[in-house]
Amino acid sequence: MRAGADSPDALHMHAPLLQFSGRIDEAQLHLERILERWPRFGDAMMMLAYLRKQRPEAHRLDWINKQLRQMTYEITETGREFVRVLQDAR
Repeated sequence: MRAGADSPDALHMHAPLLQFSGRIDEAQLHLERILERWPRFGDAMMMLAYLRKQRPEAHRLDWINKQLRQMTYEITETGREFVRVLQDAR
């Protein structure tokens, strides 16, 4: 990625480019790095879940369920979106 892209929205758009180039492992790693920095970024979580659904050995359902159990369920739009993404990923 070029220097200067430093938001989850900008950074996560690189993952589909990697995916469509056949570089699935790199796309997953890229999304994991985004989620380390912004752990509740729903778009990256959804894309990562869909990539992993394509490969059953990497689906990480246990991790998704753990994230759902740890949610505080704050009444915010971001919180609701994150929960929806995780539930859809299961």
